[in-house]
Amino acid sequence: MSGIKLHYISGFLAILFICLITMPVSSLAGPINPPASPSNQIYTPVEKTVLDNGLTILLKQKNNADIVSIVALVKTGSATENKFLGSGISHLTEHMLFKDNPENPKSEIAKQIRFLGGDIDGSTSYDWTIYTITLPKENSLKALELLKVFLFKPEFKAEDLEKEKQVVLKEINLGKDNPRKCLWDLLMETSLTKHPYRYPVIGYEPLLARINLSELKEYYTHAYTPGNIILSLAGDFNKEKILSKIDELFAKIPSGPIWPNCSINEPTQIATRKVSRQLKTTSLAYGAISFPSVSLASQDMYALDVLSSILGGRESSRLNQKLKENLKIVYSISAIDYTPQEPGLFIITFSAQPENLKQSFDVISTEIENLKVSGITNPELQKAKQAVKSAFLFSRESCDDLANSAAQFEAAVNNPDFDQQYLEKIDRLKASDIQTIAVKYLNLLTSNVVSVEPTIQKKQSNAIIPPTTPEPETKIFQLPGNLRVLLRQDKSLPLVTIKIAFLGGLLAQDSKNNGIANLTSSVLLKGTNSKTALGISNLVESWGAQLDSFSGNNSSGIYLKILKENLPQGLELLSQIITSPAFSLEEIEKEKVLILAMLKQQKEDIFTIGSLLLKKELYPNYPYSFNPLGDADIVKNISREEIFDFYKKQIIKPNMVISIFGDIEVQETLELVNKFFSKINSTGPLPIINIKPKPLSRNITQFEILEKEQSLYMLGFSTISLNNPDKYALAIISEALSGLDGRLFKNIRKDLGIAYALGAQNSELLEGGHFIFYVATTKENLKKAQSLVWQEIKKLKNQSITVEELGRIKRGLIGKMKISLETNDGLAGLATFDELYGLGFNNYQGFEKAINSVSIQEIK
Repeated sequence: MSGIKLHYISGFLAILFICLITMPVSSLAGPINPPASPSNQIYTPVEKTVLDNGLTILLKQKNNADIVSIVALVKTGSATENKFLGSGISHLTEHMLFKDNPENPKSEIAKQIRFLGGDIDGSTSYDWTIYTITLPKENSLKALELLKVFLFKPEFKAEDLEKEKQVVLKEINLGKDNPRKCLWDLLMETSLTKHPYRYPVIGYEPLLARINLSELKEYYTHAYTPGNIILSLAGDFNKEKILSKIDELFAKIPSGPIWPNCSINEPTQIATRKVSRQLKTTSLAYGAISFPSVSLASQDMYALDVLSSILGGRESSRLNQKLKENLKIVYSISAIDYTPQEPGLFIITFSAQPENLKQSFDVISTEIENLKVSGITNPELQKAKQAVKSAFLFSRESCDDLANSAAQFEAAVNNPDFDQQYLEKIDRLKASDIQTIAVKYLNLLTSNVVSVEPTIQKKQSNAIIPPTTPEPETKIFQLPGNLRVLLRQDKSLPLVTIKIAFLGGLLAQDSKNNGIANLTSSVLLKGTNSKTALGISNLVESWGAQLDSFSGNNSSGIYLKILKENLPQGLELLSQIITSPAFSLEEIEKEKVLILAMLKQQKEDIFTIGSLLLKKELYPNYPYSFNPLGDADIVKNISREEIFDFYKKQIIKPNMVISIFGDIEVQETLELVNKFFSKINSTGPLPIINIKPKPLSRNITQFEILEKEQSLYMLGFSTISLNNPDKYALAIISEALSGLDGRLFKNIRKDLGIAYALGAQNSELLEGGHFIFYVATTKENLKKAQSLVWQEIKKLKNQSITVEELGRIKRGLIGKMKISLETNDGLAGLATFDELYGLGFNNYQGFEKAINSVSIQEIK
């Protein structure tokens, strides 16, 4: 939904395929094995209060944050829907709550929160539904007032229900082209025969379609009661004022009926289950093996978590090294111990070529048996424990994470400070414990083996062989006025991705209007001369589509993913947005408030502060040195006229590329593009500045003192633009240095001890580039970190990398590229920007050859 982070968090999205390698504490599909804070870190406990009506209040102080996150966790999700199981009524209710409220008929909740400089997020999982508001601390009391109306005074209308059901049904259809989602759904329904976790969070189409208004109200009345809700706050707030306000707002709300627990015990599995599914939209195979596991409250969880890290939790894990690096039969492989509120699953997943699927399953089975027989080494155990500690530090930085984790721990184990015991129990584990737990749980005779594979073409029984469908091919067309249009016909699913990009972004700004590109992009979707922001949002929702705008270093633009049936209307809407944006003063002011709040929020993140400081020195007096969000004082004063003038300079045909990939008819689509976009100007100067960034003439060192527990060292070099072929060698160098299996981790982490994060990154831009090293560590280790980074640089220059390293890195980079190009979204994005930046829309086709041609001498 435009302007609202409103989505369902099903298992595949929150658990497996976004957070598969490192599971954040705030994963909304359930508290997944959160590591505890190090013993030398000052820990502020969560303060818990329960009102007479049953509402649980959790307060977590984080001083000097300037931000407060408010989480309302409703202890009902797709697994607790009772007689509505499988319908997705929890997720549907979440959608309905974001409709207009009778007490504020002219203003949606999201708009009001944005006006306060904040953001609201809604998500539904198996075990609960969560609503999160994050905003500047001075507006926290007002946010609580809005939250009360939002949660306890909704107005459910029949016409809204039918509309939202159609939106969700289209969401279901839009997700059918995702092989990872299919794999997760297949894994859950195969691994579980009775437990409600086997049903998708979003529900099944027939059951969802049958829900009526009285059933929705019945579900809401029983589920959304104070005794079934946890209110969790984290950030910089006055405890007395917050508690007083909560008591004033929520204490008098009646307790309401108790929502019954519909927990269903899963029968003991006694045999192996194997299921495969074919999918037209994938060229790769995706496989998974699961074993019955435990809940968050189990004492076996700690050893299972370490076991998952050793088997597949990082690049240097056993399965990664065996299948990806040595045998080279998978592109990626990971392991997690998924422990939600009730017993979950120990899961191993991988992606590979279809012909390698069976061998991959066999090798995984062999590695599991080897571990059960031979156990693990103490170095393996220590590395796994260290990885857990590092993951914890990243999961505790934001107020959002702190409020969410406290709420989920309270809901799952009745202890908001559950994470405090976690690391202590991890540290007590011995190598023999891991072997014992593997024998206990990883029984291949009671495993679940599932796969999603490309559709096999059926052989024709007659002698006449029909012509095969040609492989989808991207074609470029040049319409009058030098308007470039990229089209790719792919009829595997009735979906279409549209990307429209313009040269601009930071490169179109100067020091006097810093922030105008981001502000212009933000308000671009907030109304046209004929449609309001709400009108656009309602229209997009009715299509079940996804609409967004973007602004980056070199460009800005719009993205739309839509069903085939709505393509003409979608293109017409995009043309109205591009040719006649309203840029209303009201929407501009709303966006300014949000941007100023985000600028304030940036001060929490040491990496953002460090990156901005570094780029300021790498690109002195050049747009790349600017904060992408802008300068606060400048953003406040940008006028509507300045936005119009800035925008009009970008909207000329030679300065844009339109890409339409998916289930289209080429000629019809060209005619639609010509019809809707022909009025765009054909002449005018390109908006980007003509000067080039000046290379550094001397070494520069900068320091900034922050009130932070950690210290950050960043080292940057001026390098090359994206049209320079040396970028392939730099990509290999970056890969050699980064990741858990990279040189920096191997050679610095062991000498440095605790390092919160370290790595290297190469960035090629349209008019320049840079290569950055970074290490986040303690103040005491800062100088040592600097010295060790320079040692690694000297090693690279003097000795380069080994033949084995080079082969491994090349395979990894090529595999990542292939995976990223599997969908029309990925292809359209890369083709659009490559064409816009002068590389040619099919430039990516030469990536594998270019990477493979890089020699060790070139790297040196």
